[in-house]
Order: sequence, then C-alpha cells, then structure tokens
Amino acid sequence: MSERQRKTFPLIAFPDWRTLVPGGVCLSEVSDLLKSAFVILGETRPENSQNHSPVNAAAATSDAIGAIEIMAAIETNNDVRAGIDEWADVEDQAVESNLLVVGSPAVNLYSYAANLVFSPSKEKRYLPGPVGFNTEQSGLLRIVVDKCTNGDVSFFPESVDHYGRKRHFGMAMISKSPFNPERFLLWVAGISGFATQAVARFIHDMIRDPKRYLRDKRNRGCPMCENPTVAIIEPFAQGSLEVKDYIKGGWRVSDYRIEWLGRY
Repeated sequence: MSERQRKTFPLIAFPDWRTLVPGGVCLSEVSDLLKSAFVILGETRPENSQNHSPVNAAAATSDAIGAIEIMAAIETNNDVRAGIDEWADVEDQAVESNLLVVGSPAVNLYSYAANLVFSPSKEKRYLPGPVGFNTEQSGLLRIVVDKCTNGDVSFFPESVDHYGRKRHFGMAMISKSPFNPERFLLWVAGISGFATQAVARFIHDMIRDPKRYLRDKRNRGCPMCENPTVAIIEPFAQGSLEVKDYIKGGWRVSDYRIEWLGRY
C-alpha cells in the first residue's frame, strides 16, 4: 500500500464473525440505522496508481450517486455525514457511527478491511463471515458466499473466465461493524461500478417497500427470505440496451434481479 493508505487503514477491532452477527437487524430494515450514519466512499484515484496496493482502482462516480439516492429515500436523516476512505479523520468517524461503505475492496480501503473479516474464501485465524470478494490470479473479482456456513462456498459468477453481463454481480450485507460492534455496517459493493449501482438501487428499494421488491425482483430459483442480511444482486439491462451501453456511462442502472438471499 501507499504510505497514505497505510496511515489511514482502519483498525479492525473485532475480526471474528461470531461477534459481528447482526442479530435482529436485516436489509429490509436498514432505514432506521441510516438515519444516523457515516458514508464512506472510495477515492477517485488514478487506475493502478498505488504501487502494488490491492486498493488501486478508481471508485466510480456512480458510487456517490447510489449513496445519495439511498440516503434521499430515508424520511429523516439529519445526522448523516460522508468521507473518502483515505481522509485522515475518517477512522474516528467510522468508530463512532453506523456505516454505509460503498464499493469493492479494489476501490475502498474500508471495503478491503471488511473483506479481510467477512470473506469466507481464505483460511483465517478467526471465524470468517458469510460473504465477500475473492481476487483471482487474473485480477478479476468474484463474490464468494458460504450459503450454509459449512465452508462449502458458491461463487458469483460461477466461472473465473466471466464476461459480458455475467461479470457484473454485486452484494449487500448488514452486520455489526468490525471497527466497533456497538455500531452497524451496511456494505454495498459490486464487481464493477455497474454492479454497485444495482446494489444501491436494491437498498433504495428496501427502504421504500421491502416486501414488494423482495417478492418481485427475485430471479427464478432464488429462495424467498423476508428478513435477509445478505443479498446477491445482478444488474438488469432494460429494453434494447446492452451491458456495454451502461459501462460506457451513458445510462443509469435502474433495474436489477436478486440472485440469492440469505440470513445469518
């Protein structure tokens, strides 16, 4: 990591999933938590600028748009602040607040730190969580989920050699914060900015009408879960549009499909 990233890397106070299980909180009830929250976005750093840092990609500007629209859906949110992952004062705010962390481990230091705790894909000293990102040898990201908490993991996408629409999965997760388990962390992230937009739209809909969207947006074969703590989301191109039209930045991601829901 760069010197600045090392200096601003957050302290992981509680790295064991057993202390971070969200309890009665779920994704369909996030509005109360976000009424008083701190939003952490990734830096718009130049691509591959951080001297072999694993957090070396530029965050998509659309990450900020997604966060704004999430917060705008809440009726009252007078105590909301925001910061960039590499800002010097963000760590203090992160300890004191419920968090909305936006972006994958490649674009956000706090996502990278959360992934160290939550991803079930690596052998660890502490009990890992149920979902996170795995970086393949090619550098591509895949989302990994331990659906049954028994170590038998599933990947989104299934194949390492993914391309086109099937490359762009995203995830939402609610847990106690590994930086302070007296607070909560909502993690909104995708393999790409395109996918992160879709997850942000999902959270926006969870604030507006969770029962309706959990019912109507599930892909065929996705199990129903009324109180999920983890969701895997796939962006959905509308009408005659294709994935490349969104990647070029000319269109807002306004539709998605729920690939998987789980409660931990």
